[in-house]
Amino acid sequence: MKKTWIAVVLITVMSLGAGVALAGGPGQGHRGMGMFGGHGFAMMAQIGRALCRLDLSEEQQQKVHAIIEAAKPEIQSHVQALREGREQLQAMSPGSFDQAAVEAIAQKQAAEISALIVLKQKVRSQVYNILTPQQQKQADEMRQERQQERRCMQGMFGQGPHPAAGWAK
Repeated sequence: MKKTWIAVVLITVMSLGAGVALAGGPGQGHRGMGMFGGHGFAMMAQIGRALCRLDLSEEQQQKVHAIIEAAKPEIQSHVQALREGREQLQAMSPGSFDQAAVEAIAQKQAAEISALIVLKQKVRSQVYNILTPQQQKQADEMRQERQQERRCMQGMFGQGPHPAAGWAK
């Protein structure tokens, strides 16, 4: 039963992320204007993997599921607004440029992305507060590991200093 609930939560989280990530439209995949700046599926999958590693109780799983379900309509609303803005930009004639119109759409898009960032942090906080102190500690450690991996990858591919100074000298 416990594994079934974990699977249900993971599928819910990933389906939410997949739907949002696809908001970029056909051919955009997770690089489209998906949830929270385009990395919705990756972020949601990461949350799902983390939750599986934290060995949530059935009660915790139910609470996480409720949080995600409560956030879905708001997420979908913002994603739809982002999609509509993108479509408006694509519908503009490439031979003419209306700066005021483009700026208005850009401001709306920025507001939608901002709202999604806030919502992501809200959901993240709500889920974190469901965890036991031990699970919170484990989640913090996993986040630190991901940050270290990210810094390492950035260094390896020339996007910033490598944490192990002098590794490529």
